[in-house]
Amino acid sequence: AVVSTQSTGKKEEEDLDFEESENDSPGEHEIDQTARDPTAFPAPPAEPAGRSRKEENRALLIANLIRPFTVLQLKTMLSQCGKVKSIWINTIKSRCYVVFASVAEAHRARESLHGAVWPSTSPKNLSVDFAEDERMYSETDGELIGDSIDIQVIEEQKRKKPKKEKEAKETKKLDDLFRKTVAVPSIYWLPLTDVEAKERAAERVKGKPRYFVPEPELETEYTKPRAVPRWKTPERTRRR
Repeated sequence: AVVSTQSTGKKEEEDLDFEESENDSPGEHEIDQTARDPTAFPAPPAEPAGRSRKEENRALLIANLIRPFTVLQLKTMLSQCGKVKSIWINTIKSRCYVVFASVAEAHRARESLHGAVWPSTSPKNLSVDFAEDERMYSETDGELIGDSIDIQVIEEQKRKKPKKEKEAKETKKLDDLFRKTVAVPSIYWLPLTDVEAKERAAERVKGKPRYFVPEPELETEYTKPRAVPRWKTPERTRRR
């Protein structure tokens, strides 16, 4: 009987441990996941964003972006500040334009993102400021249009600008300038004029070579100098 009570007590303790593990707060696990996700919404910047020198509007220019991240992750992060109407990003993902539904949402996004670090692995701080409508229109090739831009006026300005016609450079081929042999590889050549032909004929009659041919050097045999006896040297003769 004693053994049975001890075994039942161990089972009850195991059941209690299992229930406690199930009733753990789920927030701890979620916090770990968000901390590990580098594309989550960034922490607030150390210094508040100063007043912008540009006119407030619904469009923002975000610079100092560094990969890795996807456009969907960027849009998801920006949507936490407000409703994103449209977004454009360059090919190397270093800067983007984003248009919000209202000016208040764009102002809120600038206040919370300017100077922040996103993604968390980036070594740079984000630079967020209100976009200039004309620059945004030209840089995005007309994909994003600001509130202060009249498309008809811009199209008329483009039409009025004189188009620079490219001057067609006349290119001549070797076949047009020279004659060539039938055998391959071809050798290109030009016939002599009448004056040149007469000059060449006169040179042949005189025996003058067409090109300068250097005269061959005469080969001389090497002669070994004769040895002078020691008693015939000038020093010996002086002593005598």
